[in-house]
Amino acid sequence: NTGRPSGSMAPVPFTGKASAASKSIFNRFPHKWRSSQEKSMVNARQRFGKKGEETAAGYLEKNGCTILEKNYRTRLGEIDLIAVEGNVILFIEVKTREKGGVYSPKEAVTPAKMRTLARVAEFWLKSHKKLETKARFDVIAILSDGTTSKIEWVKNAFDTRSY
Repeated sequence: NTGRPSGSMAPVPFTGKASAASKSIFNRFPHKWRSSQEKSMVNARQRFGKKGEETAAGYLEKNGCTILEKNYRTRLGEIDLIAVEGNVILFIEVKTREKGGVYSPKEAVTPAKMRTLARVAEFWLKSHKKLETKARFDVIAILSDGTTSKIEWVKNAFDTRSY
C-alpha cells in the first residue's frame, strides 16, 4: 500500500512485480504485448489453420456437401464451417495439427468448445429460421506434415444433449 488514494496517477516505485492493474491490461490485450517473433508464430499458426479450413471445405464439397458459411462469427463464438449434406445442416469444427504432435486433432475439441459450438449453432438455426431442420456436429481432423495431409471426417462427433 502506497498510502495514496486509489485511482491516483502518481508514480509508484518499481518493485519488480506486476501490479494488479498491469496484469489486467496484459490479460485484456495480450496481442499488444507480444514480441515480433511471437506475433509471427501466431500468424504462421493462423495461416496453417486457415489452410486446414480451406482443405476441409474442398474435401466436404468433393464428398457431396454444399458449404453455406465459412468462419461464421457471432459474439457467442465461431464455427469454422457450416454446410449442408442432403437435408442435414452440418456445423463443422476443423482441427489441423502437424504430424508428430502430442494431441490428435480430435482431442483438441474440448467440452467448452463443444458448448460454444452448440450455442453458436442454435443462434444460426434461429436466425435462419431452420430450428426444425436436422443438424449435427462434425469434426474434420487434418494431420499434416507440410506436404501431405491425412483427413478424417468424424460425423456426429458429439451430442448437444449433454451440454
